[in-house]
Amino acid sequence: MADLGQNKLNKQSLDSMEKYFFAYIMENPKFFHRVEPMSFKNSKIKFIYDKIRDYYLKQDKPIVPSNPKIFELIRLHDPDGDAIATDYLKSMLSVDIGNLVQGADDDYLKKSFYSWCTSNTMKSQMYQAIDMLRDMNEIDYNNTELVAGKLREAMSNATLMNYDDEDLGLDFFDPESHIQNTEESKISSGWSSIDELLNGGWSRKTLNIIIGGSNSGKSLWLGNVGVNAAEAGRNVLYVTLEMADKEVIKRMGSKWLKIPIDNYDEKSKDKIFMQRKLKELTTRSSLNDDNIFGGSMGQIFVKEFPSGTCSVDDVDNHIKHLEESKGIKIDMVVLDYLTIMAEKKGDNSLFSNGKYLSNGLRAIAQRRNLAMVTAMQIGKDAQNAPDINIQDMSESKAIFENADSIFGLVRTSAMRLENKYILKLLKLRNGAFKWEKTSFDLDPNYLSIINDKKLDFNS
Repeated sequence: MADLGQNKLNKQSLDSMEKYFFAYIMENPKFFHRVEPMSFKNSKIKFIYDKIRDYYLKQDKPIVPSNPKIFELIRLHDPDGDAIATDYLKSMLSVDIGNLVQGADDDYLKKSFYSWCTSNTMKSQMYQAIDMLRDMNEIDYNNTELVAGKLREAMSNATLMNYDDEDLGLDFFDPESHIQNTEESKISSGWSSIDELLNGGWSRKTLNIIIGGSNSGKSLWLGNVGVNAAEAGRNVLYVTLEMADKEVIKRMGSKWLKIPIDNYDEKSKDKIFMQRKLKELTTRSSLNDDNIFGGSMGQIFVKEFPSGTCSVDDVDNHIKHLEESKGIKIDMVVLDYLTIMAEKKGDNSLFSNGKYLSNGLRAIAQRRNLAMVTAMQIGKDAQNAPDINIQDMSESKAIFENADSIFGLVRTSAMRLENKYILKLLKLRNGAFKWEKTSFDLDPNYLSIINDKKLDFNS
């Protein structure tokens, strides 16, 4: 349906659209700072807009002039009405943007206006760029660097305009800015001790990393993190780069549906049985919900990418596609795991690649207001060790710098026999170290991490 709006835009003459753009700016005067008079091809509209804009920008406290004031401004420069007739001026000042046929697209005018602004800005910047290139002395290093910098700035100005959706940030003196809504900003880990350590759970807009040795159970932990978040009513995307998507579903299903992992393959083929288990899950969620309408349970989606091929953009685009297709908001992304993502093109250094990946994932978390939880492997020297430290991170220190929280997964051979884990806090950007280590039990029948218990600093 969105194509209908674009077709209508193509059918509209630029002249007829410009009067609506003019009216849109009059209702949204911040655009006086951004839209130059030369953007209007209609000479009459350009004349009127130029005088109004000039008046607006010269005021100490800018306000859009009243209609009588606009008549005065125009007649000051066109006393006999040779350029702008009174009837034409009246018609321009009475344009109703609501009369523009929008069809199925409610944002038709807004989108058209943004396209018009961006197009004009890009053309203007490109003309300036061409002039710079013509004057550039190719053998003068300083001049070349100066021109290159101006070109980068010009292209940035042309493509990064934010318009109406610009986030001006929080106003310190607005009481609303100080409200700390932990119910919305935090996502429960599912373990009371970890929630206490994290001051309520995983924070939105953060990158969180679990590090551990090979075959230490990193994927098992990530699966538990995802299921626990969904049980808390959050929608989860699990991105798997190492394990097949069906295997991830099996592991998470064993924990959440209470189906023994050793029987899962056989039970999964019984469609009636699986339907009943899924219904029991939703019923259990409703009974545990204070909401009389029930339905507090979140959803889980599993997406598999081949190892080494998934980029930061792939993750971002899949979130967008999933949210648009399902009509939901993704609250958490669990990515298994960070250091087997696609490397940065043209630079294979650990520092550069680690910085690129961790920066990118954290940017997704911030932009999409979600918690990003992932994992990475420790160095070989620390495998099966009774303790883990930051120095054991096998990859770039840039990952450590970008992460908001880092936990070390400790599991010795003796702990394996006893189905025990220790999770050690290594970094917490926001908050104090209340304690370092927490012990857990593994229920091998359902692959559930349970029985969390705080350990003192001497443990």
